[in-house]
Amino acid sequence: MLGADKLVDAVTAASDLMRAAERISIVGAGIAAARSTRDAGQDGLAQERGHRTSAGLVQDIAGISRTEAQRRVRLGLSLLEADPSAAGNGDAAESEFGDEGRAARRPWHAVLSEAMLQGLISPHSRTRSSAVSDTPSTTDRMHTRPGSQQPSS
Repeated sequence: MLGADKLVDAVTAASDLMRAAERISIVGAGIAAARSTRDAGQDGLAQERGHRTSAGLVQDIAGISRTEAQRRVRLGLSLLEADPSAAGNGDAAESEFGDEGRAARRPWHAVLSEAMLQGLISPHSRTRSSAVSDTPSTTDRMHTRPGSQQPSS
């Protein structure tokens, strides 16, 4: 039988794994959508697999609702918009516009996208993720002098 601490550790590890898998699923949904555009026609990823839309492909693969599949596709596309190189087309954008062009086109939500990919926030919550609850809050860091000890929990 697991002790209380080991049980909490196991549930925490499983939850962390589930959040990481969800992030991978969201990024994958965005990439699938980027490869399933109207411009690709019947050669698009979703269309090659017999689906009309990328959300239909994601719904079929993941066994989730249509609404959830559409949410993952939208979120995945927004992540790709924040980092176009993730879709495999960043080289073209960089060669055409250079680093300055990429920085100028960076969307407003790029910081949020990066935070989600790093696991600092959850795609489901509007507040800080529980994955970082063991770190000092922004308020704690703001009220701690540089070089001093962070408050312990």
